[in-house]
Amino acid sequence: MDRVQLLAQAYSQAPWRRQIQIIGAFLLALVTVWVIAAIYLDVTARAATIGREIQDMQVRSGGVLRIDVQKDYEPTSIEELEQYNASLQLRLANLTSDANMAERAYDMGFRPAEPGGIVYIVVPDYVPQQPVTLAPPPGPIANNTPIITSAYKESLVDWIKDQLFQASEILKGSQP
Repeated sequence: MDRVQLLAQAYSQAPWRRQIQIIGAFLLALVTVWVIAAIYLDVTARAATIGREIQDMQVRSGGVLRIDVQKDYEPTSIEELEQYNASLQLRLANLTSDANMAERAYDMGFRPAEPGGIVYIVVPDYVPQQPVTLAPPPGPIANNTPIITSAYKESLVDWIKDQLFQASEILKGSQP
């Protein structure tokens, strides 16, 4: 019987070894979950990036670059609405470009100003807008610190002493 007990005791695990095994199994499970989450995040990010690239290709091939915008066009899906908005933005950018604006101004009769062709008009009683002063003018800096009265400079102990002294002076003066 002693021999069996000695044999069981020799092959049994120490308590600290069991604790280390439990901690190791927990950490292994935690690392496994972390690796799976990282792989899932990577795959999801790649899928989203590729999906966005596909949408961009569809928009580019779908005619976003067209400038002719139909007046009675009603988009039926979000993608069509985005394409329509992009077409409007492109048309506005084209209409307000520097070259297009200069050509339209020239067609309306405007010409670049020449130094001899500029006429200044004097308007009586006109008061020009005054410049905004954001900082005081340079000069000596005035000390704007407030003056603190002596009543606020004494401590509570000094105040109590003064009150006791005044009370004792009053009492001395009132005795016959």
